[in-house]
Amino acid sequence: GVYYMAMDYHRALNLRRVLERLNREGLTLTTATGLFILTEVLQGLRHAHRFACDGGDVKEVIHRDVSPQNVLLTTDGDVRLIDFGIAKIMGETGLTDIGTIKGKVQYMSPEQAAGRPLDPRTDLYSLGVVSHEVFTGEMLFPERDPTRVLRQIQLGDMRYSDEFDLLPPRLQRTVRRSLNRNASRRQNDARAYREELLEVARKDLSEYDPKSVANELGMLVSSIVETPADAPEEVRLPTYFLEPCDEPPPSPGEGEPPAPFPVDDTPPAPWSPMHSLPSGQVL
Repeated sequence: GVYYMAMDYHRALNLRRVLERLNREGLTLTTATGLFILTEVLQGLRHAHRFACDGGDVKEVIHRDVSPQNVLLTTDGDVRLIDFGIAKIMGETGLTDIGTIKGKVQYMSPEQAAGRPLDPRTDLYSLGVVSHEVFTGEMLFPERDPTRVLRQIQLGDMRYSDEFDLLPPRLQRTVRRSLNRNASRRQNDARAYREELLEVARKDLSEYDPKSVANELGMLVSSIVETPADAPEEVRLPTYFLEPCDEPPPSPGEGEPPAPFPVDDTPPAPWSPMHSLPSGQVL
């Protein structure tokens, strides 16, 4: 026989691709859409941090690489936290030792950047960095030099975007709390972080409806995917950015002009999950 790994297939984009596309258009996600994405990711972290094995033992699985690249948004409006490739199970030894840094530098917690022992609260910090990007469209640590980024993280040298100051004060406090250099001053766990975000939705977004937001998110992702209806179906990795098939058309017969590559000139329809940047005009 042949060993193989069966995985779910999702027609989707990762959050990094979506944010980059919106940024090129001068847009960001709405606060409601951002809250929905983050609360869904926290559901996944809550499960991982209290993972129950078949024997009933509970293990704390730390993701250690929470970043936009590892948040999957599907055309159905679902949110998935993926790629536990460098996850660490608390209490178990392995190839990763104290002092070894793993993960994307811009989303590391101070303790992770310093190579210190980690607990689940490191993932909450990383999600706090993602949160800033989700709500503002700007990276909290845009510096590309890894050494300088690590230094900024350890010193707490972060510069919040001007857009961040326009968010509801309750939301600002929640995100800032998750970004505390001292892990003991962050939310206790993923459940507490999620409850604080849901409190923001209840008190600051009077018409927040998760089902409606999920539907709008699915439409947004579908509009970005832009796969032609006649493109052949392909099996792709979940985080691959689905683009129109750019294979050359079949060779035309002798004396016949080349067949034109199909182009969709239909302008993209506006979706409510997006809003413009400082001007505040709704797309």
